[in-house]
Amino acid sequence: MKIYLTVLMLLFTIKAQAVDLYVGAGLAYKSDEGDSKVYSLSLVDENITYNISNFKDYDKSPWPNWKLTDSRLPVPEHYVFSVEYRVLESSAWHECTVYFDMGIAYSNRISRANSSHLVFKESIGIQYKKIFRIYVSHTSNAGLVPPNIGDDQVSAIFKLYEF
Repeated sequence: MKIYLTVLMLLFTIKAQAVDLYVGAGLAYKSDEGDSKVYSLSLVDENITYNISNFKDYDKSPWPNWKLTDSRLPVPEHYVFSVEYRVLESSAWHECTVYFDMGIAYSNRISRANSSHLVFKESIGIQYKKIFRIYVSHTSNAGLVPPNIGDDQVSAIFKLYEF
């Protein structure tokens, strides 16, 4: 229910122009807490991407006692809400575009990788005809609160609907 309310809030904040709705899945990797499946919902408005990512439960050492590597407890499901701005875009070949986005994000869970709720997000990816994207993104807190390991994510998203 929270996700649907958030999506509605995002829709009302977007300017009255064409907005694309994307859904996707991916994998968070190189995290201090292990790999995690990620599901996302994105609204794309010209050069701005609004994203909600859901990181599913996975096993790993409890945080903040991350030095206990022999203990395997489930890390709870959590969400990351982000807003990214298209900084660079270049036509590559045929109808593909290479892009670089930067923005801010809020996580409802603090982890060893991102030891604050507020994090910064960068994404680099390739887009085909504005209907399919595959990208790599990195989030970190830019050293605001140590440690600052960050999370990396690989995802693919597909255009589901155009408003």
